[in-house]
Amino acid sequence: MAVALATRAALRVFPIWCEALSSKWLIENSISGLEIGRSILIAGVGSRILNPQMKESARRASKVAATARTIAADKDSAVAASARAAVRATAAVSGDAVGYAVANSGYWGEVLEDARGIQKGKDIMCLPLWSDDIPIELVNGWRLGKSNLEDHESNAFWISWYEAILAGRPLTSDWHSHWQLMQDIALIAPEDWDKGAEHLAGVIEPMLLRATLPTTDKVLQTDHGTYVVQTLPLEDAQTFDTFLDMVNDRLEDCLEGHNGINDRSREARTLRRVLDKYRDNPLRIEQDFTSVAAGLRKNIDNEVLPDSDDNLALLEGVEDTVRLIRDAHPDVAQTRNQIAHLRMQDLAPEQKTLISDAKDLLVEVTEGQLKADFDVDLSELVAPNLPSVTREDRGNDPPPEALRSFARIAKMHAREVEQPLPLSKRASELVQKIDGSAGYKAARMVTTGTTLVGILATLGGLALSLLGIL
Repeated sequence: MAVALATRAALRVFPIWCEALSSKWLIENSISGLEIGRSILIAGVGSRILNPQMKESARRASKVAATARTIAADKDSAVAASARAAVRATAAVSGDAVGYAVANSGYWGEVLEDARGIQKGKDIMCLPLWSDDIPIELVNGWRLGKSNLEDHESNAFWISWYEAILAGRPLTSDWHSHWQLMQDIALIAPEDWDKGAEHLAGVIEPMLLRATLPTTDKVLQTDHGTYVVQTLPLEDAQTFDTFLDMVNDRLEDCLEGHNGINDRSREARTLRRVLDKYRDNPLRIEQDFTSVAAGLRKNIDNEVLPDSDDNLALLEGVEDTVRLIRDAHPDVAQTRNQIAHLRMQDLAPEQKTLISDAKDLLVEVTEGQLKADFDVDLSELVAPNLPSVTREDRGNDPPPEALRSFARIAKMHAREVEQPLPLSKRASELVQKIDGSAGYKAARMVTTGTTLVGILATLGGLALSLLGIL
């Protein structure tokens, strides 16, 4: 608890240090900012993984940050306080008593909010850094500090790292891989840290690349009646052509079997057109494949098409290809995000009510990372706003929690249709509660009953209407 509180306190004043990086006295003393970033990052990992190796890494980082603090002490009290916060955070990891003092008492309201979050069982290290509006002096501090960091390409990671923390989102596709990446960086050899920011950037880059490879979520049922998620890398195919060939083969399988799809079907015609004419047009592939995937899933869910192995394999192949294209082509992803963002803004009150009502049930029937993600994601999705990130900061990105949660709900529904879970007493009570809610009555499909599969189908229908494919 103390390590997490101290780390978040240090993160809140990190912009003060970054803002000072252009100061003559820091430049003259060869202080780059890496010293403080290293200290806070390691403290963050130490709040979750506390072993002798991590303690030693924290001890070394604290010592380096203390040197920077000492230099700052004679020059700028605010900058020195920022460095002191970082020292205290890593000191808490390494076991020094002083580390348990919460850094910078100027934002006690946020510290108390963090403490309340811990008491409620929340993982505060995965929450937005500020529960309310960011103080204007720190907004301006980060704007100037980010500009200072951008003067050197080697600082790109630290900018992405801090902005992810501000927004309360993982730097990778999920929190599990995020914390694995943070641990790998925290345990980089001391001699690599000592060689400076440019050398360190070269060490971090391949780690970041591995952690952000395109992935797909596979939702599985456990033997004891819950759902879990397994995140798998899309590493078995190296090129777009390989993925497109895979989709072509799966389409042929569908056409040859009794799967409800023939040469005149919209799905077949659209896929054939893309495969024949638009293989070199990522935007066209993404748009047409997204449309096909949405149609396939809707028709399978509504039993217009059978949920045969061939149809499900084709749907999976189309979706994976879209994800790969979005990951490799930021401009394509941005176009899709703009569309999704506009649709998310139009989320009706009864739709938010449905999501809110369903959250407890989804948390009840899941476990592990899937349970933790639903608990955080769905709360954020129906919140009035995201206080730590302004609309200008967000730009055209849709809430990432919507994209991830709806995709997983759709996969849970496919599994539930195939083999319904035996519900616990608590889960059954929640199903009945949702059936009586205004949100569910307004949104549910005519053919769905008061069952887990019916609720998942209704949520899946909402996802399709808003986002198409996730």
